[in-house]
Amino acid sequence: MDVFTHHCRKGVAAMAASLDRLDALVFTGGIGENQPEVREEVCARLSALGLTGGLRGVVAERPEIISGPGARIPVIVVPHRRGSAGRP
Repeated sequence: MDVFTHHCRKGVAAMAASLDRLDALVFTGGIGENQPEVREEVCARLSALGLTGGLRGVVAERPEIISGPGARIPVIVVPHRRGSAGRP
């Protein structure tokens, strides 16, 4: 997990370096939706970009902000889109 989250942070930091600002960090897909420890580890160690840990672990069936109310950069989980009939 340490190596995986390190590479996630490295990717986020590299992308943020080419932007004027970071409006939000969005997690999605299997890991983004179902692995709160990965989301927490990625965000907690990106404080230089304004991200923090202390994320809510439970995610609903709809897009949801999981960062705290005073977070400088919101962290959002967007559930992946299921099939057109609602099937995975």
